[in-house]
Amino acid sequence: MKKILIVDDEPDICEGIASYLAEVGYQTMTATRGQEGYDLILKERPDLVILDIALPDLDGTVLYENLRKDPAIAQTRILFLTALAAGAPDQFKGIDREDYTIISKPVKFETLQAEVERMLKL
Repeated sequence: MKKILIVDDEPDICEGIASYLAEVGYQTMTATRGQEGYDLILKERPDLVILDIALPDLDGTVLYENLRKDPAIAQTRILFLTALAAGAPDQFKGIDREDYTIISKPVKFETLQAEVERMLKL
């Protein structure tokens, strides 16, 4: 069973996504702070991280860059969530990798599931 970590500072979003993905067959974990998410990535080694870009303690793009610097977890797939879809490209200046995707909030579960499945096949 594939493990997915959801990191979002809105607990309702975390729990909603986690519940939906658990229902369709994934093992899920949640974190509501960036550092908590990073610690869980190191400990649990999820197959995919669904990561809010705007986190209060550790910005999602910074967390992403930290992951890429650690060879043990550098291959972790990232699916970013953002309420600022139009502004998201500005936040990704300097990030030239193609190992992430971005989904806008509010999340449509069918779209999320399709992206999760696509990312896990890469």
